[in-house]
Amino acid sequence: MAIGARPQRIIIVGMGPAGLAAAARLKGTGIQFTIIDSGKAVQDRDRYLPEDATRGHGGAGLFSDGKFSFFPSASELWSLPRDGDLHEAYDWTCDVLNQAGLETPPFPSNPDAYSVAGMVESDEWKLKDYPSDYLSLDARLQLVHDMVSDIGGTVMNECNVRDATYHAASDSFSVVVENHATGQVTRLSANRLLITTGRFGPLEASLRRMTRHHQFHRLEVGFRIQQRSDRAFFRDMPQLDPKLRVRESDGSVEWRTFCVCRQGETCLTETNGLWTVSGRSDCPPTGRSNSGFNTRILDERLARKSLNRVLTAMARPEAHFQLPAQGLLRGDAEVVAAMDRIYGPELVSKMAEGLRRLSETYADLGADEEATLIGPTLEGIGWYPKVDGNLRLLDAPVWVAGDACGLFRGIVAAMISGHYAASSAINELVQGMQTRLVPLADQTSIEMASGMRCLNKQPAIECDGPCCSVAGI
Repeated sequence: MAIGARPQRIIIVGMGPAGLAAAARLKGTGIQFTIIDSGKAVQDRDRYLPEDATRGHGGAGLFSDGKFSFFPSASELWSLPRDGDLHEAYDWTCDVLNQAGLETPPFPSNPDAYSVAGMVESDEWKLKDYPSDYLSLDARLQLVHDMVSDIGGTVMNECNVRDATYHAASDSFSVVVENHATGQVTRLSANRLLITTGRFGPLEASLRRMTRHHQFHRLEVGFRIQQRSDRAFFRDMPQLDPKLRVRESDGSVEWRTFCVCRQGETCLTETNGLWTVSGRSDCPPTGRSNSGFNTRILDERLARKSLNRVLTAMARPEAHFQLPAQGLLRGDAEVVAAMDRIYGPELVSKMAEGLRRLSETYADLGADEEATLIGPTLEGIGWYPKVDGNLRLLDAPVWVAGDACGLFRGIVAAMISGHYAASSAINELVQGMQTRLVPLADQTSIEMASGMRCLNKQPAIECDGPCCSVAGI
């Protein structure tokens, strides 16, 4: 592949599945690249350390529930407009996962058959059914090890990007990287950036300063519901990862179950200064099962009002809680007050309403005096950087893939989107082919990209997030 007279360099930030997929796509193109991660190499990560559970080679998904989910999971992914690159990314992802021992379905023949935008509000819980398969922890460790070993670029571990500045005159970036173990500062240059920093990535100042364009998508907060395995409300559901959803009639809030862990456990994790709870099943049988329960706030006013409080609370490990589910259902003052301190009364009211609906539908939850709520959890951070159909920012040569773009989540979606975004960056560099698609906000529901925290230190940037006052992030 012809690169031209001037050497080209891409910096990938993040070594989760999206970043590793992007690195695989860049290998052999002649484009030099560096991949940076704030965490450790896979063999050095300790799944029982809060700071290692979600950070390092393999990303947060490495030590999660081990499920790989396909269409219509990650619904927005399948409508990405560069059809050839999307199919190529899917084929590559399936090949990698097949070699690791995972079964994968064919590419969906009619991706438009399922539409998130077309979800009808209903009082009935709806099952979002999709194929999932499981890889053991050992298999996932080997998969990540093999992908890292095959990287054809420079790897920087335990490093944070402190600043990234775009110079329009030279069409290049200056990137300042700090090793948080040694304090050493390294200055890099690149022609293009690819950001794959996970679900909390848009909270980082280095990303939020890269673009003027942000948009509200969702604020998604919650807890995990833990019950005895023989009584878990989802125990008889045949799906590996059953996902139940119901939306309020006015469209302002949606409730959903998330990431079922049978015979599993919960763990407290620390990611970018935020303390949240995850679930996993890669442990000896515990006799307990748990499921995430998310309250998805689609009302931008309520999200704007609540986000600073939520982030400030989650910046402290003391935010971790284990509370009786019946206490929230009954409105016990002590339980409600404990949750109010984290979420605020309006969010707690929404969460209690969702739990009430779930418990009325599933008697094994509603009548379970031992059911426990463990949290906090945070799956959607409100505002994300807006991208086009290439997953490229609208005003800078930066691509955002995986959970960080706010369009979809999950390991499979991250791998596909990382590969897809890298193909777009290659096209722009190698062929001079900047396909400036109309922002998807003007086309399809996939436009949902937004950014969150205040940008008002830059005079030309109008702040459109709740911003400014969040401490400790």
